[in-house]
Amino acid sequence: SCIAGNHTKIASSASVAFEGVFDGNGKKIKNWVYVAATEDNVGVFGFLQDSIIKNLEVENANISGKDSTGILAGYGGGTIIKVVTSGTVTGQNGVGGIVGQYPYAITQTSSSATVSGTTNVGGLVGGSGHVQISSSYFSGSVTATGDNVGGLIGTTCAVRNSYSSGTVTGGNKVGGLVGVTTFSIEDSFSTMTVSGLTSVGGLVGHLNGATLKISNSFFTGTVTGNGGTSANVGILGGTFTGTIQNSWTLVSPTCDASSATGGVQACNSGATGTVAAIADFYSAANEPIDSWDLED
Repeated sequence: SCIAGNHTKIASSASVAFEGVFDGNGKKIKNWVYVAATEDNVGVFGFLQDSIIKNLEVENANISGKDSTGILAGYGGGTIIKVVTSGTVTGQNGVGGIVGQYPYAITQTSSSATVSGTTNVGGLVGGSGHVQISSSYFSGSVTATGDNVGGLIGTTCAVRNSYSSGTVTGGNKVGGLVGVTTFSIEDSFSTMTVSGLTSVGGLVGHLNGATLKISNSFFTGTVTGNGGTSANVGILGGTFTGTIQNSWTLVSPTCDASSATGGVQACNSGATGTVAAIADFYSAANEPIDSWDLED
């Protein structure tokens, strides 16, 4: 059930993209190593196109690439279902514990990887034009030297029934779930330690759109902004123009400037919205994480 040793990636570019269904049948790829710091589309699968990858675990991977680098797939033009990854993955633009960039959808999937890159870096996915992450989680470390950094995804996705734990550190637009997005977040939470410069949020670093919302979600980690008086740090959203419904937090952000303005338990922020009381979401007698039921 295990495959060990060094491997050559499957489908290295768009011209030879993997199309179809890959069902791992619960099997495991173990100790997969691919180190190519100047190469794009790096992962077990280099390039996916209109594909489905499901029922597979990639354990203790060691992957290094440039742009579009992930443990399962570099460029992920497909749907990912019931995939688990662990190990380390390093790249530049578009780095994720599951997929580097551009998957269609991710569901019932998780990673405990150590993820590092420059921009568009996330625990599960680095960057995407539009992806939905549902019933999935990340528990590990995400570090980036640049912008658009998230516990689940660096940039642009809808999140439902998902959570993140661990640490996430980046430059601007850093969030416990999503760095920057134009889609809504619902029924999700983060317990991450989040730090960055500007637009730093417990759930979302930068959520842009008056009709977008954070709903039925909570944050119990810590948030630190180091961008001075323009830090824009918020516990639920850093730079935030949507609405917040039935969501809560008990903690306060830390900024390197003492001025506290804006809503959503924010400092130096233009964030707006209402932080609900615990009683509006879960009974105060309940431990929220233990009582959270993640279903597809």
